[in-house]
Amino acid sequence: MRATATLLLVMLICTSVFATSIAELRHRKEILYNRFLYLVNKYAFTNNPAEQSKIAQEIEKIKKQMKKVNEEITKLQTQNYLQNQTSPQSDTSSYSYSPIFNRNKIARTYSQKLDSIAKTLNINLNPKKLSWWDKFLIRLGFKRSLSEEKLLALAEDGRIKFALKEIDKKYNSTPFEKQTTKLLLTRAKIYAIAYKNGLVSKEELAKAYEEAYKTAKFQKLHEYFFNLAEKWVEAGVVFKLGGFDSPEEFLEKKKKGYKLGLHSEEMFEKYINPKTWRFYSKKAEREFYQIGGIDCAGFVQRLWLDAFKANGIKTNIPNKKIASRILVKKYMKKLPEDGHVPPFSAKPGDMIRLENLGGTHVNWTHNFLFLGYAPDGEPLIAEASGSMDRVVIRPMPPRYYQYYAGTYRIKGAEKLFSKVTKDLDTI
Repeated sequence: MRATATLLLVMLICTSVFATSIAELRHRKEILYNRFLYLVNKYAFTNNPAEQSKIAQEIEKIKKQMKKVNEEITKLQTQNYLQNQTSPQSDTSSYSYSPIFNRNKIARTYSQKLDSIAKTLNINLNPKKLSWWDKFLIRLGFKRSLSEEKLLALAEDGRIKFALKEIDKKYNSTPFEKQTTKLLLTRAKIYAIAYKNGLVSKEELAKAYEEAYKTAKFQKLHEYFFNLAEKWVEAGVVFKLGGFDSPEEFLEKKKKGYKLGLHSEEMFEKYINPKTWRFYSKKAEREFYQIGGIDCAGFVQRLWLDAFKANGIKTNIPNKKIASRILVKKYMKKLPEDGHVPPFSAKPGDMIRLENLGGTHVNWTHNFLFLGYAPDGEPLIAEASGSMDRVVIRPMPPRYYQYYAGTYRIKGAEKLFSKVTKDLDTI
């Protein structure tokens, strides 16, 4: 027992020495790198050939010193790895003492996954190398112009601690609604580099990756539903209370010269009795269905029906216009509230509902699609708007918040979400 305790004590002391030596070497490397940057900038601003030659020689000397320091760091890391392999108490889940070779493999795997996600979303995660001028400005403290690309380039160039600090600063200062997929993918990529160099834990890397992955899926859904809603916008579909036209049906009615658009006053005056909700006559019914357009709940219902059909997903939602209260009660589920509008759990394609808007004949409600977030952080919505008399895509108007009555998800939505994001799920 005493022999084992003595062995463990000696190994602990050795590990501490290695950790201290590695830290000192990294500090030495940073000093050399700073000197290297200074000389590069000095060379660029020197016109004297003799002076340039002298500086160039010193630069080469520093490069050799940096190479030697890197070799010493690798040597000590290897020794540290071998010591941990012989220890009966070694914990390979700890990032401080995890095997370097295993750490490199894990970091490379995460990095490759992030590159695949970025490629799927047409996001460039291969930054250009920083120019000497960029490096010079950074050394002088000009950090405002540091984009995600420049921070990633810095991390790949060896300035890992600095890049990690700055990307976390960007991440923490950016509200959830304004965090872009590119920001989170870049942050996760920098975390992979940092993990490889023992600066973050595996758990921290996994968390950064998961956040980037979820945001990537959110963007994929945003693009899908935005493109669907845009078909109604491009066709110029107008608002018709009780309407249920697809873009193609609306354009056909327009081509035939039928009446387009209908609001409540005219509807209750000419077509439907507001007390009984029945048509005044067969002729009124026939003329009503010839009118082109769509209303708010009809737009949500029709868009989802078309999406289900296009993806081969069966649904029990009727293929005809139904009242919004029936759509909500029978075919949707309300998302849990968390004090945010819409809830943080909301996904593009979910429906936001407003109530108690008042109105001439009935107590109106309004329903529209949540598409994601606009650049200013406001919810981006697609709606058949009575006030704008057409289908529009826009940030949610401030006056809507006072009537907010919940966010709903149509039954079967998860199947469609999975189909839309399947190329990300296979990464």
